[in-house]
Amino acid sequence: LIIINTDDKHILELEKIYPRGSSFYFRDDSDYTYNFQDLLELKGKKYSAKRHLLKYFKETYLDVSFKKIEDQDHLLIKEFIKEFRGEKENLTEEGIYEEEKAIELMDNFHFYNLEGIIVFDKEKVIGVAYGEILNGVFYEHVEKGLREYEGIYIYIINSLASFYPNLILCREDDAGDLGLRKSKLSLHPLKIVNHPLFIAFSN
Repeated sequence: LIIINTDDKHILELEKIYPRGSSFYFRDDSDYTYNFQDLLELKGKKYSAKRHLLKYFKETYLDVSFKKIEDQDHLLIKEFIKEFRGEKENLTEEGIYEEEKAIELMDNFHFYNLEGIIVFDKEKVIGVAYGEILNGVFYEHVEKGLREYEGIYIYIINSLASFYPNLILCREDDAGDLGLRKSKLSLHPLKIVNHPLFIAFSN
């Protein structure tokens, strides 16, 4: 018996029931949680580099703006995701799958009760972030920005936080991408949430 995506509390209970069982987790699948208020204010020494990058972004790209995603933005976002994928070289099978799911989520935006923001440079879409809110947590499923705009990702996160300052943000796993892991750690998560699995052997 293999039980997946559990937590430490239930692992302890399972170990009592199945003393010969064992548990482990994959670091690549761990999620990152943040306080939105921290990402909005960026206070303190630990966020100094992010503050400077955000200031640089705002002073460099004067025509950039953001707003909450509305119905009329859905087609623009899907086109942006397709263009975003087209600009990548050597896109992996996993990457292609992820992009397809990002479009599928947008096709079912209301069905999944999603929310998020879209970022423009004048009329051009340069970034998006969207997900769902459950029990005071914003689970961010999609976050994409054009890297030609230096600082785009801290701008996206800071802008998203302006709408949901009292929520916790959950950014999904880094899939083992060391660059992505470094980026997510640089925002000083409150917690890295592991999802252990348990293998139960017959007693």
